[in-house]
Amino acid sequence: MDSKKKILSLCLVALMAIPTGAVAKSSKNLTIEKNKKQQEQRQINKKINEQKNNISNTETEKKSVSSEIEDLDAKIEVASSRISSLENEISSLNKDIEENQRKLEEAQANLSKNTDILRKRLREMYKRGNVNYIEVILNSKDIEELLRNNEIISSIAEADRDLIEYIKEQIDTIEEAEQRLEIDRAKVTANKAAVENERETYQYAVDAKNEYMRVLEANLDLYRQEYEKAESNWNSLDSEISRLQKEITEQKKKEQEAARLAQQRNATRVNVDMSVSSGPRNGQKYSWPVPGHYSISSPYGYRIHPILGYAKFHSGVDIPAPSGTPIVAAKSGTVIMSKLMSGYGNVVMIDHGDTVTVYAHCSAVNVSVGESVKEGDVISFVGTTGLSTGPHLHFEVRVNGSTVNPLGYIWWKKIKF
Repeated sequence: MDSKKKILSLCLVALMAIPTGAVAKSSKNLTIEKNKKQQEQRQINKKINEQKNNISNTETEKKSVSSEIEDLDAKIEVASSRISSLENEISSLNKDIEENQRKLEEAQANLSKNTDILRKRLREMYKRGNVNYIEVILNSKDIEELLRNNEIISSIAEADRDLIEYIKEQIDTIEEAEQRLEIDRAKVTANKAAVENERETYQYAVDAKNEYMRVLEANLDLYRQEYEKAESNWNSLDSEISRLQKEITEQKKKEQEAARLAQQRNATRVNVDMSVSSGPRNGQKYSWPVPGHYSISSPYGYRIHPILGYAKFHSGVDIPAPSGTPIVAAKSGTVIMSKLMSGYGNVVMIDHGDTVTVYAHCSAVNVSVGESVKEGDVISFVGTTGLSTGPHLHFEVRVNGSTVNPLGYIWWKKIKF
């Protein structure tokens, strides 16, 4: 009984040696929290890279649009220059047409004047009696008809013929010049209209590009804001992760020290020298579950988990033995579990009425659920299934669903600390 009390006392001391903060926030929980932060950081990093790409693509697009606007502005400038030149040409043609109109008016006035002179000559001829000649002349409807009458023209004096020919040539020249000027003005005017349409098209394109440029600039501002926000969040998370890593390192040191103290107080390596009989002694109720193998590699209580690497409560005792070594029922009872569980591997649970014993990491089981077994019956075999580093039996005793130190129930001779 004194030994049992001693073991329980050591367990309590080990529990008290674990800092309160470690229970509230263990290195495992801190690591989980850090991993979550790192996951958030990775997501934010994706967003940062996305915004970087958006900024880069938008800046490239801005350069391209700016270059297009410059090209369009250059075309507009060329078109404007051409329009200005055409306007000057039209102005010059208008002046030429006005000048030609003036010359035409002068020619028409001269024609009228010369016609009057000719008519005076004809009157003189009439007075002289050349009636037939006068009738032909007077009956002519216009100067063209007059010129076509070769017989009449031949009878006019040489000076009169020269005068008429001069008038005809003058009128023809003026009319031809007027036609050419009108044609040229029409062509230039049409050309100007085409160039104006071209310039208007360029200007419309420039306006559209400028509007698009404003959209790009607005998007660029938004992308930069999102980038800066994401970068700030990333930096905050980075600081938080660094802080958590520091806490994890410190907490692991505390947990390792606490586990070391716990293992020291719980006899990290308990060698049990058992003298086994076929039945219980000194009022003890349970037999040793692995006959012939009496050492304990890991006792009940806090320890550094051999696989997980942090301080964790060990809910039973580990009894090392070669794979295939028979495991016996510590007490008579009914099998309530016989299956494969993730951490426990192949496990058997036996209900004894007031307690339940657990046999884990078995290589194989030898009983079924509902089967009644007697103390000492082979129920399974030592193995290393589940979360295990080598062949051994993980043995537990549970009272009302909670684990207790099995050394308070199984029969033993002495423990060396």
